[in-house]
Amino acid sequence: MDGGKPNRAMQPLHITVRRAARADNHRIATLGRQAFSDSFRADNHPRDMAAYLDRSFGPDIQAAELAEPSSCFLIAEAADKPIGYARMVESPAPACVNASRPINLQRLYAVRNWIGCGVGSALMRASIDEARQRPCDGIWLGVWEKNHRATRFYRRWGFSQVGTQPFLLGDDRQTDLVLWLPLASSSGSGQDQPRQRFDEKRSVVRGDHRPAGTDGHRHHRTRKRGAGRTKP
Repeated sequence: MDGGKPNRAMQPLHITVRRAARADNHRIATLGRQAFSDSFRADNHPRDMAAYLDRSFGPDIQAAELAEPSSCFLIAEAADKPIGYARMVESPAPACVNASRPINLQRLYAVRNWIGCGVGSALMRASIDEARQRPCDGIWLGVWEKNHRATRFYRRWGFSQVGTQPFLLGDDRQTDLVLWLPLASSSGSGQDQPRQRFDEKRSVVRGDHRPAGTDGHRHHRTRKRGAGRTKP
């Protein structure tokens, strides 16, 4: 799934974001698996990647996630084709996150052909809106310590590091940075816009499927490295 190749000569590119339905489980599984593989395959052992991908992505897995009351999927589309998605989950946060009602941005992915076209920014704006509407007092996520571009992307949106947590990708125990974005009650707080232009390439948030407090909490990575990296 490549979502079609954008024509960069035609500006502006029209990207829409909608809430996913249960019938979107197949396209989310395909998009997530491909985006994660494209982003992290070169830096990890094939065996560890295969184990994580098989555990994290599949129509039945995403159908179960879509059915969770605390979970919200947002799909970015262009010309009615999916080009990225985000998943947010209200779940226990690590102890380093000091908040009364935080929400976890577990995944934020864009298909390769659309990286750098504003997909990540569109999904981030929609994610912040979703968090405020619930209302939550902030957003936290886990990003691989070696994913410097992703870290810069999140910092551009106002996230700051509050801790670290382990993330297991297959048999490889890695370290994620825990990032936190406090949200003001007013939508006019100014935190819904990035601070500067940024190349979104590989700014994936690794997701985690395990609850906080276990050995791998990576922005929706089963606390095991993988699904929890956010990638705009």
